[in-house]
Amino acid sequence: MIETRSVGSVRAPRLRRFAGFVVIAVGSLWTLVMGSILWVMWELGGATGVGYLLLDMTIFGLTALGPAVVALGIWLVNSASRPPALPALQRGPGRVSRRSRTIYVFVPLALTIGAAFLLGVILRHDPYPFADVPKGDLIAYSGTGGVRLVRADGGRSWTVPGTEDMSGPEWTPDGERFAAVDFWNCCKAYSFARDGSDRTRLPANTDTTPVWSPDGRRLAVAGEGATGGIVVRPLGNGGSDTVLPRSGNEPAWSPDGKLIAFQGRGTGDLLQIYVVRPDGSGLRQLTKRTSPGDGASEAAWAPDGRRIAFTADFDGNNEIWVVRPDGSGLRKLTRTPADEMHPSWSPEGRRVAFARSTEGLERTAIVVLDLATGRETEIASAGDLDIVFEPVWQPAGAA
Repeated sequence: MIETRSVGSVRAPRLRRFAGFVVIAVGSLWTLVMGSILWVMWELGGATGVGYLLLDMTIFGLTALGPAVVALGIWLVNSASRPPALPALQRGPGRVSRRSRTIYVFVPLALTIGAAFLLGVILRHDPYPFADVPKGDLIAYSGTGGVRLVRADGGRSWTVPGTEDMSGPEWTPDGERFAAVDFWNCCKAYSFARDGSDRTRLPANTDTTPVWSPDGRRLAVAGEGATGGIVVRPLGNGGSDTVLPRSGNEPAWSPDGKLIAFQGRGTGDLLQIYVVRPDGSGLRQLTKRTSPGDGASEAAWAPDGRRIAFTADFDGNNEIWVVRPDGSGLRKLTRTPADEMHPSWSPEGRRVAFARSTEGLERTAIVVLDLATGRETEIASAGDLDIVFEPVWQPAGAA
């Protein structure tokens, strides 16, 4: 009996085929393990900064070795003992089979497409993770990579897409949208839905974010007008701007919309906290302390309108203070060697969020202070080459 042998293919020696299967298994396992690490970093990381990006890209590069090893194993399983230099052009007996030629052509193509898809998945923006979070439970803050959101009790943070060059978030009164300023694009202000969609330009050109009135019908805009002070601007058709009588910055509306607190220059060019009515009347200076630093700034009204929190370095470093709208009841909330800045009240008025930084910004954090117990909870942080600042608590909106 004469043994017949197909001239359409040459099978690899048994040892080489076995080695090929082992290589395929190793490459597949490597890809699975490294891909799992990438997935965990993507889902749970929430970090930003140059160091984290380099680590992410390094692990992606190591993951890409897996498909390359798998491709080598496939070649070992399907190659002849003497692999032809140009297998697709071989003719006659000993040429590589059509199946092998298909593998040579399509496997690298498939691996390239798969790697591109995986890279796109890793680099694309995360889906909005807070769809089931009630209003009033989110805090927006500025970071090196843009505006970020995090739950008030901590956990994973999320960068809002489209805000990479923006900072200074401010919420709308209903908690559905927020605004931020693009410093790299001539200080243009935009508003966004919570998930980063529906980007809308606001009628302001300023280096600080406009602030909505409690009824949502007006904006307090700093840095405009003939004096570069604060302008109250109606939204929609009709009405005209009202320029507040004193040059100032960082406006903050009272909960009833009857007063605006702001930062202005006092005696000796020291920053102080003032309040004024939206029509420009009733100007009153609240803080009158002197200090070796810059004074008081970043006013924030409590939800009941009875207290105003602000940042001041009255004692040599920035701390969070509170004062009543008539200037009485001045007291300090924080007492640490670090700098505490930019206070923001929770909707129920029992907690205050603020930013904390060490000297030289070696480490920054967003902290929530429980006023009843004095307990502090760090909900976001960043080290060198990164920074987190300007936390703003999301309003709970109408009941």
